[in-house]
Amino acid sequence: MHEAAHLYKGHSDWVKLDHKFRSSVVEGFEESIIPANKLAAQFLEVDADDCALQFVIASILSYGEDYRAKIAKVNKSKRAAYKLAFGSVMHSLKTLLYAVYVLHRGVDFGEWREEINAESHPRGLLRCRYVFNRFLEITMWHGIATGDREEFENFCLAIVLEAERDMARIEERESEEKRFLDVLKSSKASQHIQQINKMQNIIEDVTWQYVRGNLFPSTAKMKKKRESNIAFRGVNPHRNIGRPSSI
Repeated sequence: MHEAAHLYKGHSDWVKLDHKFRSSVVEGFEESIIPANKLAAQFLEVDADDCALQFVIASILSYGEDYRAKIAKVNKSKRAAYKLAFGSVMHSLKTLLYAVYVLHRGVDFGEWREEINAESHPRGLLRCRYVFNRFLEITMWHGIATGDREEFENFCLAIVLEAERDMARIEERESEEKRFLDVLKSSKASQHIQQINKMQNIIEDVTWQYVRGNLFPSTAKMKKKRESNIAFRGVNPHRNIGRPSSI
């Protein structure tokens, strides 16, 4: 989904077809504390993470409803797995958050550094923090646990820490739960994400022309689109106004 999102959001065509304009778009960005072209590259990665996460959450919640209504197609040889993953909304969300966290955490097992890195991809732990907070936000859009968000957030944090312990056991190393908790509280991490999010308007002003809904495996309606319907981060996707959040 992440790679499909690069196509859907127009990132790939912009990078491939618009070399000169691509440089001019970001070179005037004076607020960046790392080279603007690197920050732009990091935005594309986070934007693809975000787009993919929105799609997967919506898809899994929709399939789960069909499964529990007994109208979904089920592989008979994997009934136990289906029940584990789709038996309830919370089962589905636990399965998804665990998998997404491990995927992003596995990108980077290096030491968490407080300084903002000037590489083409954000550090794995920073992406983990980003998708964790976005997971909380997107599920709220879908009306999940709106009555007791604190309990739900603790539920999600327990899933992430369980994933940390499991990865440590598999890798035969010490568990690094505290490292993720440090990133959640890090002011430098917040500053880094704020910097990335400031690129959104700048880049989307040019990438919209390259959006290709037919390359994103979504609904028939989305496949016909030629401009993005993925809202600003921090805004309900059914609305058209808002500004990037700094989660």
